[in-house]
Amino acid sequence: MGRPFRIPGLIDLIQADARSDIRSLANDARLDRKFDPCGPLINRVLVLRIRNVLRIASMPLPSVAPRDDAERKAAQDKLRQRLDPAAGKPLWDEETIAGLAAAVRDMPGAPAIGPATQRAVGCLFVADY
Repeated sequence: MGRPFRIPGLIDLIQADARSDIRSLANDARLDRKFDPCGPLINRVLVLRIRNVLRIASMPLPSVAPRDDAERKAAQDKLRQRLDPAAGKPLWDEETIAGLAAAVRDMPGAPAIGPATQRAVGCLFVADY
């Protein structure tokens, strides 16, 4: 997982380029994201820089906020609800999706793409559209 780079007392880093390595490191509980300035010299300098740069309005960006930060969790939940207004329920029934798929594939007997799309979007706002 990544390439370690260590000079005792000076630097202790892992360079990760592969998506799977980055994801594994991001999910590793040992990397607490509290960004306390401790450890080797260059690590402390990097931590201070990260803490100063990755902020908006003096608040750390969610990706660098501590895992157990209540405000980060609340903001992520609020964003998740905003991005998923159906709360995990399907937005369309099978008939609507099948009609759209048939229209996109230009299958014989398929509805025209314009009206099929308009119906699908309209049903999000008016149930019997």
